[in-house]
Amino acid sequence: MRLLEAKRAAETARRKAEDEANRSRYLDQLGKREEATWSRIAAHIQKRQPNEYDKAVNLLVDLRDLALRQGRVAAFQSALGDLRQEHVAKKCFLRRLTKAKL
Repeated sequence: MRLLEAKRAAETARRKAEDEANRSRYLDQLGKREEATWSRIAAHIQKRQPNEYDKAVNLLVDLRDLALRQGRVAAFQSALGDLRQEHVAKKCFLRRLTKAKL
């Protein structure tokens, strides 16, 4: 029984480390196309569809994580504030931002 638990724990730890490494590589790549990502976010928002809002929010979460890694949280928060102001009438989108803690 203990051997099985140890194997499960080791597999869980291995998967977690692999996920973290994949996330790190993804954020490194995202950093190379950050400006284009902001444009993609704007395009998703302009479509005014819930599914598109979700895509925009997911990308914003990625950009926030990138900003945390790079120590540029203030710049991200400023850009996010501008985005909120620009789309203040889109309550559904703003609720999604709040739910994502953005």
